[in-house]
Amino acid sequence: MWNILFISSGNDDKGLSELIGTTGDAVVRLTSANQARQRLHEGDDFDLIVINAPLQDEFGDELALTAVENTMAGVMLAVNAAQEDEIESHVGEYGVVVIGKPVHYQTFYQAYKLLTAMYKRMQYLKNENDKLKRKMEELKLISRAKCVLIQEMHMNENEAHRYIEKEAMDFRKSKKDVAEKILRLFG
Repeated sequence: MWNILFISSGNDDKGLSELIGTTGDAVVRLTSANQARQRLHEGDDFDLIVINAPLQDEFGDELALTAVENTMAGVMLAVNAAQEDEIESHVGEYGVVVIGKPVHYQTFYQAYKLLTAMYKRMQYLKNENDKLKRKMEELKLISRAKCVLIQEMHMNENEAHRYIEKEAMDFRKSKKDVAEKILRLFG
């Protein structure tokens, strides 16, 4: 189940509102860009953001760009069909999916599926990136511990490396834990 943020001033959103209701997802409904920005600033986590332009306090394209920049959510912007190409040329390159109103079920469903697939892919990439960051931090920590062993214990790099590995095996600890212990002892 997805968390959807639906921002609409209430004008001509009956069809779009009904379409969003067919997804079976949890929907938070707001009426202005300022309300939406506040919710996003507070850290509310949404999987999909649907903006029915124009809004009370702005058109909606700037909110769409803000959402893309500050969240992992897929962003859909519904505009009058006559404005679709112009708005799409402005926000499309940033990953905003623009659909023309009146919104037809098939168009909405395709955009919804595309955005949910993009969201899943972004989550996967974020998770992989987080794993790599943790691994890099661990390697930096181990490297610092080796430097300390070289300085304080007058070991060479191979000896320091073997020492950390052996301590990890002997005490059934991770190399990271051994490195932290070394840094605490000599730091």
